[in-house]
Amino acid sequence: MEKTWKSFSIADSFGSFLPAPCTLGSDEARDKKYRWYGRDRSGSAGVVVFQYSLSGEGRIAISEKEHRVCAGSGFLCRIYDPRIVYYYPEEAKEPWQFVYLVFKNAMDWVDSLNRDAGYVFKLQPDCQYLRRTSVLLDQPGANIKISAAEGLELVSQLFSDICRARDLGVEVSRSRLLAEKAAARMRDRVESSD
Repeated sequence: MEKTWKSFSIADSFGSFLPAPCTLGSDEARDKKYRWYGRDRSGSAGVVVFQYSLSGEGRIAISEKEHRVCAGSGFLCRIYDPRIVYYYPEEAKEPWQFVYLVFKNAMDWVDSLNRDAGYVFKLQPDCQYLRRTSVLLDQPGANIKISAAEGLELVSQLFSDICRARDLGVEVSRSRLLAEKAAARMRDRVESSD
């Protein structure tokens, strides 16, 4: 897997308070040294990550409680959180391939999902969010210029697809339903202000 990294530039200053992507990338972990400690990432306060496993397996530990992140699932968390570490497990036999999205201005949504539904979520492999990130990663260059509305749509699509995962038998929590409604309200607000 080729390592890819893209940064986002929001083309307009409107909506600086809206959820917006910062970086999007694909990567592969083969080394047991791949380990990110939330306590060491204070420079990333205010941003979150969704890291989705394409193949292999990773782990996320929250307050030392470990969760598997297998192919078809991803974790969602604050980047700067002293309780969190995510890593390539010692016993892994195959590379962990993943895509990730780092975004800002969605702390309340993420905190609610984490509190009420956990940190690891399954997505359908053909969901809109994954299709959209695939297209974005295939774009030439290292910078993606998007509008505030397009940034909000990408982040909202992630939340919507996490919520839709309940159709695959994933437990539905009240916060997932609230997140889907909040995303729809945010889209409506942006559309009505045009």
